[in-house]
Amino acid sequence: MKHLNKKIGAFYKSLFMLILINLAACSSINNQKSLEIKPQANPRISNNFSVYYFNMAEIALQEGNIPLALQLYEKADEQAPDNVFIKEMILEIMEVLMINNASYADKVIELGNEYVQRGIISHKILDSLMNVYQYKEDSSKFMEILALQVEKYPSMRIYSLKYYYELKYHNKSDKELLEQALGFEWENVNEVISVAFEFADDKEKVLDIVGKIYQKWTEVNISQKELAELYDNLGVEQVFSNLILANLQAGQHLIDEIASYYLTNLQRNGKYEQILQSVPYFIDSSSTYNLELIFSAAVYLQDWETAINVGSKIVFRNDLLSKKYLIMNLANAWSKLGHYEKTFSSILMLDNLSETAFILNEIYPNLEVEGRNYFWNGINELFDDPEATTFLQAILKASVEEYDSAMQYLEEIPEDFFVETNLIFQAARICLEAKNISHAQKILEYIDDIAFSTIEFIAIHYYENGEKELALTILEKELEDNLKPSEHIFIFCSMIVSNKETKESGLGYLEKGLILYPESSEMLNSLGYTIADFQISARYDEAQIYLEKALEIDSENRMIWDSLAWLHFRKGNYQQAIEILEKHCSQNLVDSAIAYHFGEVYLKLNKMDKAQEFLIRAIMLNNDEESVIASKKLLEKHFNQKSPEINE
Repeated sequence: MKHLNKKIGAFYKSLFMLILINLAACSSINNQKSLEIKPQANPRISNNFSVYYFNMAEIALQEGNIPLALQLYEKADEQAPDNVFIKEMILEIMEVLMINNASYADKVIELGNEYVQRGIISHKILDSLMNVYQYKEDSSKFMEILALQVEKYPSMRIYSLKYYYELKYHNKSDKELLEQALGFEWENVNEVISVAFEFADDKEKVLDIVGKIYQKWTEVNISQKELAELYDNLGVEQVFSNLILANLQAGQHLIDEIASYYLTNLQRNGKYEQILQSVPYFIDSSSTYNLELIFSAAVYLQDWETAINVGSKIVFRNDLLSKKYLIMNLANAWSKLGHYEKTFSSILMLDNLSETAFILNEIYPNLEVEGRNYFWNGINELFDDPEATTFLQAILKASVEEYDSAMQYLEEIPEDFFVETNLIFQAARICLEAKNISHAQKILEYIDDIAFSTIEFIAIHYYENGEKELALTILEKELEDNLKPSEHIFIFCSMIVSNKETKESGLGYLEKGLILYPESSEMLNSLGYTIADFQISARYDEAQIYLEKALEIDSENRMIWDSLAWLHFRKGNYQQAIEILEKHCSQNLVDSAIAYHFGEVYLKLNKMDKAQEFLIRAIMLNNDEESVIASKKLLEKHFNQKSPEINE
């Protein structure tokens, strides 16, 4: 049964083609497989009727008519009674029909045992009998046929099966059977891998097996991903890396997938120096991905010569993960070595104005005076469009904080240019850094599909750059000037003042917003959560009303469910809190605040392992500063554990 789909794909051809290869098919059918009996005196191996029925059976299979295929194979069997292959197909098709009609199980047993008694035996016939006995849960008969397999067709697969079913039926773990299995020819990597897993508690044995797997299969066309996962799952990935390194040093060529595994494993473990040691082995690799790994390691270690050597080989390839990243770091490497002409020529490789502006903004401030002069004088070479040149000049001036000059260049450019070249945000950023808010607003007004208002964008810019007072001033002016400002303005103001003033100030903004937006789920959620978070116990019932109304409006919003759970936590209803979190917030958890809430609630429920797991997750997600700080404190207090390292 397990081979049927494979056979359907392998054998089926059109009827016309089958007729054309009639004679060849005749020969193929009678090429007996694993035949245990001698031919009869007058064997009908050239019977064209058998070929005809066989071909028609194949066509029936192709059309999905399995019952008809069985009848035709049986006709072919009548015409060629000594052909084992046809008998194998009959049993295999009966196994398929057995899925919907259990009576075919008895037919397989009856017919298969008849073949065996007649001395017509093959490993596939025995496989069919084993499959059916397993289906009928007849372990005695199953083991009887398996013993015949061991006698007639010993192999790694058969001895492995004997080990597994001795363990399953008799609870007997005989590792000697696995040792015998390993003594047969290694024909299938997955079979060897399954045996290796059974020795997982014997590291020395595992290392011996995986070493031989590596030597036998790394140069052939198999799934290198499966082979690599074997080493990871068995906990011997470092041994695998050592094997690869030894073979590299011995001059052995690695296929790209194994090399990728090796380099990725080194990168994952922060072993950048070892990655650079492999440069001589991979410098001429056809794998862009592998060379990008080496390039990234060189950049990380500030080995600029290696970065230039590797980067120059792949910069014109079409399968780069990020051409912008490569060119930016390649240009930076040239600049670090004082080669300003090469730095500039690297940037010339880009034909996108936005990406060019981004790279210039990153590199120009770090150049020496000589380099800056070279760039300034050569800026006209980058683009023929004078407005593009003027914009890049504004970028250069802003990058070194010469904002007055930057604005002079920027104001020479019509706003339509920024729209056409998709440079609105970069132009607005220059204005905001120069504190020219009115010009930034003028430019940002050209955006139609932005998720928030122009004022919000400006306030967010200053808030994220640490200028919270300025952000609040801008938002409050909007509240004064606009009769119905965006609901997000109220929420944003509340967030800012709650970080630096009393809780009443933050609530005041939300309460004013709720008057204008009584049906806003975001406003209701913000007000309910703030009451809970500030522990204003006298208003807990009011907060619950807000949150339940928010869920009526947006029942799929996990942030609202988290707020309700946090309110229950504050009220001491820990079981209700965890039930809400587990039901509505556990899937695809990517928010530090929610993870921290899980940790706090599990602590109250004395589920310490769970609490520790979620506190660590909150720290690793690292997207809410207050939650991360609180999680670190709880880890140290309850588990005497220092917080894990996080990626900034």
